[in-house]
Amino acid sequence: MKNITGFVTAMFICLGVSFAGTDNDASGLRNTDHNNLPFILKKGKKGKGGDDIKGKIILTAGIGFNTTATATEVRYNASSFYNNNPLGSFTTTGSSSIPLVNVMVDYGIGKKITLGLGFGYQTMKINWTDGVFNYVDSWSRIAIALRGDYRILARENIGMYTGLRVGYNIYSMTSTYTQFDKNYPTELNVSPTAVAVQAHFGFSYYFSGLVGLNAEVGLALGGPYYAAVGVTVKI
Repeated sequence: MKNITGFVTAMFICLGVSFAGTDNDASGLRNTDHNNLPFILKKGKKGKGGDDIKGKIILTAGIGFNTTATATEVRYNASSFYNNNPLGSFTTTGSSSIPLVNVMVDYGIGKKITLGLGFGYQTMKINWTDGVFNYVDSWSRIAIALRGDYRILARENIGMYTGLRVGYNIYSMTSTYTQFDKNYPTELNVSPTAVAVQAHFGFSYYFSGLVGLNAEVGLALGGPYYAAVGVTVKI
């Protein structure tokens, strides 16, 4: 009986030591596993890898895509100058444009709030004919705006945000037709929408915590783009 009691006691002592060692090993394993997790799942340190964008500057430059040229061509065909001109029947024959050159500067005024400025430049061409000769109207567009964003994620290597952009479009136009009618740009009166409002969602991936890629999509009225891509720098 004494032998059995001694054996059981010894077993409990061994089990206690074993569980204590296992707990330490498990703790170490948990720490190891955490260190091996992808960066996107790590919390990171506040101010470095955590959700804190306050005091930081984010510079982004790239291109944006829109349908401004197509929409402007539609306005041409609906213009009274085209449809009721006594000199003939004017008709568009096509349009083209380059992507919008897009530059943005955002500054963190809070842990997850940024305010910034947006600037864009784009050119487009509308081709048209009076039935005898062909003409080209060359448009340029300058887009300036204020931006406000909420940073859903603001980690060292990844950023995700949504916000609003409100701005103004400045258009100018020259035409090969002005050799016949110097007042043509004023008479045409088909300028695209001047006021621009855009709700957008963006995503950034930083390769080194500083330099990375940015992509943005948006729903807009007179906005500069529906989709944009670029290079971004976080300072």
